[in-house]
Amino acid sequence: MAGAPEEVIEKYKTFEYKKADLEPLLAKVSVDVSTWSKSRSLLYHAIQMARADEDYSIEEQKAVKKAAKLLKVEDDIALALNRLVETEEAVTALRKALLQTDVLA
Repeated sequence: MAGAPEEVIEKYKTFEYKKADLEPLLAKVSVDVSTWSKSRSLLYHAIQMARADEDYSIEEQKAVKKAAKLLKVEDDIALALNRLVETEEAVTALRKALLQTDVLA
């Protein structure tokens, strides 16, 4: 969190994510780049985070689907984003295998 103001860091440290209501939080997100889709980008990163431990549980899948609905991301786009993350993971695994390394991301 380099460069983040101290009060933001403190809020982050004390944020109770398990009790958080996504809807008002997501409504506060704004962007100033007209070519960037905040909804799709947020959902893409949510999928990546949910899969980070290599266990994309049913609960995490349900949370991602809920986030997609709240973000108004169409079902086919949400599915495509899931497949994109899966494909990226497969490409990373292939790269590691071909180069015989676990260091590369």
